[in-house]
Amino acid sequence: MVNFDEYNNYFLSCKKRQLHFNDESDKWVEKVIEMYEYAKSIINEDNYYLINGELDRCTRRTPYKYILDTSVKSKLDKGLSYMYKPLDYFSTTEEKLDFIVQSARNIFYRKYTSNILIPNKEFFDAVDLTGYCHEACFCVKEMCEMHNIKFIIKEIAPGFDESANLMRGYGHHFFVLIELDDKEYLIDIAYKQFFDASYCPLEIMGLYEHSGPWLGIYMVMDDKRKKIAEKLLSNGWIEYTSDNIKDYYDGFALSYRNALYYENLGYIDFSTPYTADDYKKFMDGNDSQLNHEGYDNLGIQRIIIKNPKIEFKTDRKLLKG
Repeated sequence: MVNFDEYNNYFLSCKKRQLHFNDESDKWVEKVIEMYEYAKSIINEDNYYLINGELDRCTRRTPYKYILDTSVKSKLDKGLSYMYKPLDYFSTTEEKLDFIVQSARNIFYRKYTSNILIPNKEFFDAVDLTGYCHEACFCVKEMCEMHNIKFIIKEIAPGFDESANLMRGYGHHFFVLIELDDKEYLIDIAYKQFFDASYCPLEIMGLYEHSGPWLGIYMVMDDKRKKIAEKLLSNGWIEYTSDNIKDYYDGFALSYRNALYYENLGYIDFSTPYTADDYKKFMDGNDSQLNHEGYDNLGIQRIIIKNPKIEFKTDRKLLKG
Protein backbone atom coordinates (compact mmCIF):
# COMPACT_ATOMS: atom_id res chain seq x y z
CA MET A 1 0.00 0.00 0.00
CA VAL A 2 1.49 3.31 -1.06
CA ASN A 3 1.58 5.76 1.83
CA PHE A 4 1.63 9.51 1.22
CA ASP A 5 0.63 10.41 4.78
CA GLU A 6 3.96 12.14 5.45
CA TYR A 7 3.36 14.54 2.58
CA ASN A 8 -0.31 15.01 3.40
CA ASN A 9 0.43 15.84 7.03
CA TYR A 10 3.18 18.27 6.04
CA PHE A 11 0.96 20.12 3.57
CA LEU A 12 -1.92 20.17 6.02
CA SER A 13 0.28 21.87 8.63
CA CYS A 14 1.42 24.37 5.98
CA LYS A 15 -2.19 25.07 5.03
CA LYS A 16 -3.12 25.80 8.61
CA ARG A 17 -0.24 28.24 8.97
CA GLN A 18 -0.83 29.70 5.46
CA LEU A 19 2.90 30.33 5.07
CA HIS A 20 2.95 34.10 4.89
CA PHE A 21 6.70 34.28 4.25
CA ASN A 22 8.48 33.38 1.04
CA ASP A 23 11.24 31.38 2.71
CA GLU A 24 8.64 29.09 4.29
CA SER A 25 6.55 28.72 1.14
CA ASP A 26 9.69 27.95 -0.88
CA LYS A 27 10.27 25.00 1.44
CA TRP A 28 6.92 23.47 0.65
CA VAL A 29 7.54 23.94 -3.08
CA GLU A 30 10.61 21.75 -2.58
CA LYS A 31 8.40 19.23 -0.78
CA VAL A 32 5.93 19.24 -3.66
CA ILE A 33 8.76 18.47 -6.08
CA GLU A 34 10.05 15.70 -3.80
CA MET A 35 6.57 14.19 -3.74
CA TYR A 36 6.29 14.15 -7.54
CA GLU A 37 9.72 12.58 -7.90
CA TYR A 38 8.82 9.91 -5.34
CA ALA A 39 5.56 9.17 -7.16
CA LYS A 40 7.36 8.73 -10.47
CA SER A 41 9.84 6.33 -8.89
CA ILE A 42 7.10 3.87 -7.88
CA ILE A 43 4.22 4.38 -10.31
CA ASN A 44 3.21 1.59 -12.69
CA GLU A 45 0.15 0.24 -14.50
CA ASP A 46 -1.03 -1.57 -11.36
CA ASN A 47 -0.83 1.26 -8.83
CA TYR A 48 -1.23 4.46 -10.86
CA TYR A 49 -4.86 4.98 -9.84
CA LEU A 50 -3.95 4.82 -6.16
CA ILE A 51 -0.89 7.05 -6.55
CA ASN A 52 -2.69 9.71 -8.57
CA GLY A 53 -5.42 9.72 -5.94
CA GLU A 54 -2.83 10.25 -3.24
CA LEU A 55 -1.22 13.07 -5.22
CA ASP A 56 -4.60 14.74 -5.56
CA ARG A 57 -5.23 14.39 -1.83
CA CYS A 58 -1.88 15.97 -1.01
CA THR A 59 -1.98 18.83 -3.51
CA ARG A 60 -5.34 19.90 -2.11
CA ARG A 61 -3.51 20.59 1.13
CA THR A 62 -1.01 23.05 -0.30
CA PRO A 63 -1.37 26.75 0.57
CA TYR A 64 -1.77 29.58 -1.91
CA LYS A 65 1.47 30.52 -3.63
CA TYR A 66 1.95 31.78 -7.17
CA ILE A 67 5.13 31.62 -9.21
CA LEU A 68 4.27 34.98 -10.77
CA ASP A 69 2.29 36.88 -8.17
CA THR A 70 1.74 40.13 -10.05
CA SER A 71 -0.75 42.46 -8.38
CA VAL A 72 -3.70 43.77 -10.33
CA LYS A 73 -3.23 47.24 -11.80
CA SER A 74 -5.83 48.92 -9.63
CA LYS A 75 -8.45 47.99 -7.10
CA LEU A 76 -11.99 49.27 -7.34
CA ASP A 77 -14.41 50.15 -4.64
CA LYS A 78 -16.78 47.22 -4.12
CA GLY A 79 -19.73 49.52 -4.73
CA LEU A 80 -21.76 49.36 -7.94
CA SER A 81 -21.65 52.98 -9.12
CA TYR A 82 -18.29 52.82 -10.86
CA MET A 83 -19.25 50.36 -13.59
CA TYR A 84 -22.19 52.50 -14.74
CA LYS A 85 -19.96 55.29 -16.01
CA PRO A 86 -20.33 55.77 -19.79
CA LEU A 87 -17.39 54.79 -22.00
CA ASP A 88 -17.00 58.37 -23.24
CA TYR A 89 -16.16 59.31 -19.66
CA PHE A 90 -12.69 57.87 -20.43
CA SER A 91 -10.33 59.65 -22.79
CA THR A 92 -8.09 56.76 -23.94
CA THR A 93 -8.59 53.17 -25.07
CA GLU A 94 -6.37 51.97 -22.25
CA GLU A 95 -8.57 53.69 -19.68
CA LYS A 96 -11.65 52.08 -21.23
CA LEU A 97 -10.05 48.63 -21.10
CA ASP A 98 -8.97 49.13 -17.50
CA PHE A 99 -12.52 50.19 -16.69
CA ILE A 100 -14.04 47.10 -18.33
CA VAL A 101 -11.58 44.71 -16.68
CA GLN A 102 -11.69 46.19 -13.20
CA SER A 103 -15.48 46.34 -13.28
CA ALA A 104 -15.62 42.71 -14.43
CA ARG A 105 -13.29 41.77 -11.58
CA ASN A 106 -15.59 43.59 -9.22
CA ILE A 107 -18.60 41.71 -10.57
CA PHE A 108 -16.76 38.41 -10.17
CA TYR A 109 -15.77 39.26 -6.61
CA ARG A 110 -19.34 40.12 -5.73
CA LYS A 111 -20.89 37.04 -7.35
CA TYR A 112 -18.49 34.23 -6.59
CA THR A 113 -16.19 34.93 -3.69
CA SER A 114 -18.68 33.83 -1.05
CA ASN A 115 -17.75 30.29 -2.17
CA ILE A 116 -13.99 30.85 -2.51
CA LEU A 117 -11.39 30.94 0.22
CA ILE A 118 -9.55 34.27 0.19
CA PRO A 119 -6.53 34.14 2.47
CA ASN A 120 -4.46 37.02 3.80
CA LYS A 121 -5.13 39.66 1.14
CA GLU A 122 -7.96 41.88 0.04
CA PHE A 123 -9.98 41.97 -3.15
CA PHE A 124 -8.98 40.35 -6.43
CA ASP A 125 -5.30 39.67 -5.76
CA ALA A 126 -6.25 36.92 -3.31
CA VAL A 127 -9.04 35.18 -5.21
CA ASP A 128 -8.36 31.57 -6.17
CA LEU A 129 -9.59 31.49 -9.78
CA THR A 130 -9.00 27.80 -10.49
CA GLY A 131 -11.90 26.46 -12.54
CA TYR A 132 -13.68 29.83 -12.77
CA CYS A 133 -12.61 31.01 -16.22
CA HIS A 134 -16.07 30.55 -17.75
CA GLU A 135 -17.74 32.46 -14.93
CA ALA A 136 -15.10 35.19 -15.27
CA CYS A 137 -15.94 35.53 -18.97
CA PHE A 138 -19.59 36.12 -18.14
CA CYS A 139 -18.55 38.98 -15.88
CA VAL A 140 -16.74 40.55 -18.85
CA LYS A 141 -19.77 39.78 -21.02
CA GLU A 142 -21.96 41.69 -18.57
CA MET A 143 -19.81 44.80 -18.97
CA CYS A 144 -19.64 44.49 -22.75
CA GLU A 145 -23.40 44.22 -23.05
CA MET A 146 -23.90 47.12 -20.67
CA HIS A 147 -21.68 49.35 -22.84
CA ASN A 148 -22.52 47.98 -26.32
CA ILE A 149 -19.06 46.54 -26.94
CA LYS A 150 -18.73 43.77 -29.53
CA PHE A 151 -17.35 40.61 -27.94
CA ILE A 152 -17.07 36.85 -28.30
CA ILE A 153 -16.24 34.24 -25.67
CA LYS A 154 -13.54 31.91 -26.98
CA GLU A 155 -12.66 28.41 -25.79
CA ILE A 156 -9.27 26.70 -25.91
CA ALA A 157 -9.52 22.90 -25.85
CA PRO A 158 -6.57 20.62 -25.02
CA GLY A 159 -4.49 20.21 -28.15
CA PHE A 160 -6.80 22.81 -29.72
CA ASP A 161 -9.08 19.90 -30.61
CA GLU A 162 -12.37 19.51 -28.75
CA SER A 163 -13.23 16.11 -30.23
CA ALA A 164 -10.04 14.37 -29.05
CA ASN A 165 -10.89 14.63 -25.32
CA LEU A 166 -7.16 14.67 -24.53
CA MET A 167 -7.65 15.51 -20.86
CA ARG A 168 -10.97 13.72 -20.29
CA GLY A 169 -13.09 16.80 -19.82
CA TYR A 170 -10.44 18.95 -18.15
CA GLY A 171 -7.89 21.45 -19.46
CA HIS A 172 -10.26 23.80 -21.28
CA HIS A 173 -9.93 27.54 -20.90
CA PHE A 174 -12.20 30.45 -21.78
CA PHE A 175 -11.37 34.09 -22.49
CA VAL A 176 -13.05 37.04 -24.20
CA LEU A 177 -12.16 38.85 -27.43
CA ILE A 178 -13.56 42.34 -27.77
CA GLU A 179 -13.51 45.07 -30.40
CA LEU A 180 -12.79 48.54 -29.09
CA ASP A 181 -11.77 51.67 -31.00
CA ASP A 182 -11.16 49.65 -34.19
CA LYS A 183 -8.80 47.13 -32.57
CA GLU A 184 -9.14 43.67 -31.01
CA TYR A 185 -8.22 42.93 -27.41
CA LEU A 186 -8.02 39.71 -25.43
CA ILE A 187 -9.41 39.85 -21.89
CA ASP A 188 -8.57 37.05 -19.46
CA ILE A 189 -9.23 37.88 -15.82
CA ALA A 190 -8.88 34.24 -14.68
CA TYR A 191 -5.35 33.79 -16.02
CA LYS A 192 -3.72 33.78 -12.58
CA GLN A 193 -4.91 30.23 -11.87
CA PHE A 194 -2.19 28.83 -14.14
CA PHE A 195 0.59 30.12 -11.89
CA ASP A 196 -0.29 28.06 -8.80
CA ALA A 197 3.06 26.69 -7.60
CA SER A 198 1.53 23.34 -6.64
CA TYR A 199 0.92 22.48 -10.28
CA CYS A 200 3.81 24.18 -12.06
CA PRO A 201 6.95 22.09 -11.36
CA LEU A 202 8.29 20.33 -14.46
CA GLU A 203 8.83 17.29 -12.27
CA ILE A 204 5.13 16.49 -12.77
CA MET A 205 6.05 15.52 -16.33
CA GLY A 206 6.24 11.77 -16.92
CA LEU A 207 3.63 10.52 -14.44
CA TYR A 208 1.53 7.78 -16.01
CA GLU A 209 -2.15 8.71 -16.37
CA HIS A 210 -1.35 12.28 -15.37
CA SER A 211 -1.11 15.54 -17.29
CA GLY A 212 1.92 17.80 -17.28
CA PRO A 213 2.55 21.07 -15.42
CA TRP A 214 0.34 24.09 -15.82
CA LEU A 215 1.29 26.72 -18.36
CA GLY A 216 2.66 29.22 -15.82
CA ILE A 217 6.06 27.52 -15.72
CA TYR A 218 6.43 27.85 -19.50
CA MET A 219 5.46 31.52 -19.40
CA VAL A 220 8.04 32.49 -16.77
CA MET A 221 10.97 30.65 -18.40
CA ASP A 222 10.88 32.88 -21.50
CA ASP A 223 11.29 36.68 -21.29
CA LYS A 224 8.76 37.49 -24.03
CA ARG A 225 6.15 35.14 -22.69
CA LYS A 226 6.77 36.40 -19.16
CA LYS A 227 6.05 39.99 -20.19
CA ILE A 228 2.72 38.94 -21.71
CA ALA A 229 1.86 37.00 -18.56
CA GLU A 230 2.72 39.94 -16.32
CA LYS A 231 0.57 42.30 -18.39
CA LEU A 232 -2.39 39.92 -18.30
CA LEU A 233 -2.06 39.37 -14.57
CA SER A 234 -1.83 43.09 -13.92
CA ASN A 235 -4.10 44.65 -16.56
CA GLY A 236 -6.31 41.69 -17.43
CA TRP A 237 -6.04 42.50 -21.14
CA ILE A 238 -3.60 42.49 -24.05
CA GLU A 239 -3.95 43.74 -27.60
CA TYR A 240 -4.69 40.86 -29.97
CA THR A 241 -1.56 41.30 -32.10
CA SER A 242 0.42 38.56 -33.84
CA ASP A 243 3.26 38.64 -31.31
CA ASN A 244 0.92 38.63 -28.33
CA ILE A 245 -1.22 35.84 -29.78
CA LYS A 246 1.77 33.57 -30.29
CA ASP A 247 3.12 34.12 -26.77
CA TYR A 248 -0.29 33.64 -25.17
CA TYR A 249 -1.19 30.47 -27.07
CA ASP A 250 2.31 29.02 -26.80
CA GLY A 251 1.79 28.64 -23.07
CA PHE A 252 -1.28 26.48 -23.66
CA ALA A 253 0.34 24.43 -26.43
CA LEU A 254 3.34 23.65 -24.22
CA SER A 255 1.14 22.73 -21.27
CA TYR A 256 -0.80 20.22 -23.37
CA ARG A 257 2.33 18.19 -24.17
CA ASN A 258 3.21 15.19 -22.03
CA ALA A 259 6.57 13.48 -21.51
CA LEU A 260 6.10 11.18 -24.51
CA TYR A 261 6.37 14.18 -26.82
CA TYR A 262 9.92 14.83 -25.64
CA GLU A 263 10.85 11.15 -25.54
CA ASN A 264 9.85 10.81 -29.19
CA LEU A 265 11.51 14.11 -30.07
CA GLY A 266 14.76 12.94 -28.50
CA TYR A 267 15.46 16.12 -26.55
CA ILE A 268 13.73 18.74 -24.44
CA ASP A 269 12.80 22.01 -26.14
CA PHE A 270 10.14 24.20 -24.57
CA SER A 271 9.24 26.13 -27.70
CA THR A 272 6.68 25.69 -30.48
CA PRO A 273 6.87 26.04 -34.28
CA TYR A 274 3.46 27.71 -34.49
CA THR A 275 2.80 31.23 -35.73
CA ALA A 276 -0.07 33.54 -34.89
CA ASP A 277 -1.75 32.48 -38.15
CA ASP A 278 -1.39 28.82 -37.14
CA TYR A 279 -3.10 29.53 -33.84
CA LYS A 280 -5.90 31.39 -35.58
CA LYS A 281 -6.49 28.27 -37.69
CA PHE A 282 -6.44 26.18 -34.52
CA MET A 283 -9.02 28.44 -32.88
CA ASP A 284 -11.20 28.49 -36.01
CA GLY A 285 -11.21 24.68 -36.11
CA ASN A 286 -9.31 24.48 -39.41
CA ASP A 287 -6.27 22.77 -37.88
CA SER A 288 -5.04 21.72 -34.45
CA GLN A 289 -1.96 21.00 -32.39
CA LEU A 290 -3.13 17.38 -32.39
CA ASN A 291 -2.63 17.18 -36.16
CA HIS A 292 1.03 18.15 -35.77
CA GLU A 293 2.11 16.46 -32.54
CA GLY A 294 0.03 13.29 -32.27
CA TYR A 295 -2.61 11.93 -29.90
CA ASP A 296 -0.30 9.99 -27.55
CA ASN A 297 2.01 12.97 -27.04
CA LEU A 298 -0.68 15.34 -25.78
CA GLY A 299 -2.90 15.57 -22.73
CA ILE A 300 -3.00 12.81 -20.14
CA GLN A 301 -0.06 10.44 -20.56
CA ARG A 302 -1.67 7.13 -21.49
CA ILE A 303 1.56 5.17 -22.05
CA ILE A 304 4.35 4.61 -19.54
CA ILE A 305 7.45 6.46 -20.67
CA LYS A 306 10.14 4.12 -22.02
CA ASN A 307 13.03 6.12 -20.64
CA PRO A 308 12.30 7.17 -17.05
CA LYS A 309 15.74 8.77 -16.88
CA ILE A 310 14.60 11.78 -18.90
CA GLU A 311 15.00 14.53 -16.35
CA PHE A 312 12.42 17.26 -16.22
CA LYS A 313 14.08 19.57 -13.72
CA THR A 314 12.66 22.94 -12.72
CA ASP A 315 14.88 25.93 -12.22
CA ARG A 316 13.92 26.56 -8.60
CA LYS A 317 14.33 30.32 -9.05
CA LEU A 318 11.30 30.27 -11.36
CA LEU A 319 9.09 28.94 -8.57
CA LYS A 320 9.89 31.63 -6.00
CA GLY A 321 7.25 34.08 -7.17
